[in-house]
Amino acid sequence: MHFLRTLIGSALLLTLVQCGTRSTEDEDTGDSNRACDASCEDRCDAFVGCGIGVTASCADECKSSLKHADCRGYRPADQYTCDELQEVRNCARYCTEFCVWAAACGTFDQQVCLEGCTYEGPPICNSASVSARTCDELKPEARTYDDVGHLLQEGGDFAFGGSASLSTYGLCLTARDCEATEMCALETNTCVPLN
Repeated sequence: MHFLRTLIGSALLLTLVQCGTRSTEDEDTGDSNRACDASCEDRCDAFVGCGIGVTASCADECKSSLKHADCRGYRPADQYTCDELQEVRNCARYCTEFCVWAAACGTFDQQVCLEGCTYEGPPICNSASVSARTCDELKPEARTYDDVGHLLQEGGDFAFGGSASLSTYGLCLTARDCEATEMCALETNTCVPLN
């Protein structure tokens, strides 16, 4: 089972569900698909209950991002606070936007990227950071999700967890994550030149 990850700054990153890789037997029975479907519907209902705006396709988007995951034993959404669920939604939005941009920066498959991002969890779930970065800054992060997504699709058993610094991805939380001549623009979580 894939456990919840800790974001930099000790904030909790909740993936859409706790998921692991799916075995061949699971694909034959469809149990994992039903568990992911139920989990996605549960999450989207919880978003609405917390007043978190979601589209009508929320559950379908969630199911697509968990195509190769095993969601049996997921934690019910009612065990999370609305603030935690908002972070889940922010991360899901980030993964979707990031993977669209990544596909424009190289031969990254959007679906593989989405599955990898959902499973691995982004270092910072700020969608504004995506368009603020260059392709050279996006590619290292995209490679991570590409590797994870392919392993998920192949049914590989792995413990992934990148140790890349935020600066590797062109991201920051504070000025300490930037060069001496830069500051961290918090609206995009990217380093920008000092004025």
